[in-house]
Amino acid sequence: MKIEFTDKGSNTIFRELQNVALFQKAANKGITQAFYKMGKDLKKDAVNSIKSGTKTGKVYSVNVNGVTRLHRASAPGETPANLTGALAKSIGYDVSGSSYKMEYFADTPYAAWLEDGTKNMSARPYLIATIDSNEKNTVEHFQTEIERAFKK
Repeated sequence: MKIEFTDKGSNTIFRELQNVALFQKAANKGITQAFYKMGKDLKKDAVNSIKSGTKTGKVYSVNVNGVTRLHRASAPGETPANLTGALAKSIGYDVSGSSYKMEYFADTPYAAWLEDGTKNMSARPYLIATIDSNEKNTVEHFQTEIERAFKK
């Protein structure tokens, strides 16, 4: 004996499967949109904290592109001080809606040393710090975007 389930007729199971598929599609769209908004917030805050945050580290003379000037470094625990702008420019995010994933990163060669510290230098966290400070916004983005996706 064989029982066939198709989209023809009044098959309750098939209709429920269609509803589940529509639910999954709406949820995926909401989650993906929330990740984009989250990434935008994180990037903006990290860049701002590097470029304009108060720094209390040592002041020393540096030569950048042939110009010598005074530079105030960041102290341990502060976000890194901006010197060339390379770290701030390297901050980004990638969203993969099909796997419910967002990657948030800085890709200069020294990015991890600043974030995590080394045996000779204390950490200057900027990625984790912005994740922590954006927790409330992140929850709101997911709530808002998932609700919006289900209303369409």
